[in-house]
Amino acid sequence: MMMLALVLAFAGCVCLSLAMDRHYGQVMAGRPIPRQRHLARVGGVLLLGLSSAICIAAYGWSIGLACWFGLVALAATVLQVLLAYRPTIIPTAAICAVLLAGGGVSLSQIFN
Repeated sequence: MMMLALVLAFAGCVCLSLAMDRHYGQVMAGRPIPRQRHLARVGGVLLLGLSSAICIAAYGWSIGLACWFGLVALAATVLQVLLAYRPTIIPTAAICAVLLAGGGVSLSQIFN
């Protein structure tokens, strides 16, 4: 479950970074329209909230929030490195990571 929380935190950070003109320009060409910016912000907040809910459900409020802050810091660091060196693969990486983590959670539920 922690891998799913990490991937959701990464996807949330990606959404929030794509809501900014500078990072959107690095990853995509041009500037986001206001609707895209709004959807990216809302999606980022929802994904981060879902990530925090998974951590809190797994470890309780005290340890879960500490774990979540660590996961968000790790996800933001990975995103920062990708923005610096390979910005064009960020949307693909976020989508693939969410799909792989979701498949991994499904398989773990089947085999447990």
